[in-house]
Amino acid sequence: MAKLTDVKDVADIMDVELYQLNIQLALDGHDIWRRVQIPSNYSFRHLHNLIQIVFDWQNYHLHEFSVLRKDNKDLKIVMDDDPETMEFANFSGNEIVQERFVSLKDVFAQHPEVIYEYDFGDSWKHIITLEKTITATLQHAKLIEGKGERPPEDVGGLHGFNEYLTVINDPTSPEYENMHAWAASQKERTFSLKYTNHRLKDILYNYRYFENEHILDNEDFLARFK
Repeated sequence: MAKLTDVKDVADIMDVELYQLNIQLALDGHDIWRRVQIPSNYSFRHLHNLIQIVFDWQNYHLHEFSVLRKDNKDLKIVMDDDPETMEFANFSGNEIVQERFVSLKDVFAQHPEVIYEYDFGDSWKHIITLEKTITATLQHAKLIEGKGERPPEDVGGLHGFNEYLTVINDPTSPEYENMHAWAASQKERTFSLKYTNHRLKDILYNYRYFENEHILDNEDFLARFK
C-alpha cells in the first residue's frame, strides 16, 4: 500500500476509528472518573480489561455490561470465561450476548451510554459515555486523564467506602492503624500516566493483576522500558 501511494510509513494512510469514552464511577458524593480512547472495533472484553487497568481493579470479581433500551429488551453483555454463564442468564427479560463477540461499534453506534458493573457484592457501577469519535493512525488504547482514587476492593460498597474514608483520615480512630494495614493491598496503586498506558497493551489479552508490581514514576518508567 505504501509503494502504491508513495507514502513512506503505511500508518500515515491508515484510518483508525477511536472512541473517546468518559468512565465515571456512580458513587454519590464522589467524583471518580477516567477519560480514555479505544479503537471502535475492539470488543467489550477489551473494554473490560481497559477498565480494570485504568482503575487498577484486581479483576477477581464478576462483571457485566448493560444497555438500557426503550423500545426493546435491555441488552446484557456478559463475561464468557465460564461456559455456564449463558446457562443461568435471564433470556426472558434481557437480550444476552457474550462480551468477546461484540464490538464497541456494534453498541455505541446506537447507544452512547453503557453501564459496567464490577463486583456484584459491592456493586461498583461505571457509567461509560461516548464523548466523540476520533480518526487516528494508530490502533491502540490510551488513558488521557482522570480524577479520584477508586474505592478499595471488598470495602463494602458505598457505605463501606464512606466509613473507610472516615477512619483513614482520622489518626485518633482506634481502627486507624488496622485500616491502613488492610488498605495497603486493596486500594488503587499510583502508577504514572505513561506506565498506565504501557499496561494498556494488556487489554488485547487476558489482563492479570500483579500484586507486587512496582509502583513507578515517570523517570523509572522511562529507564525500565526505553
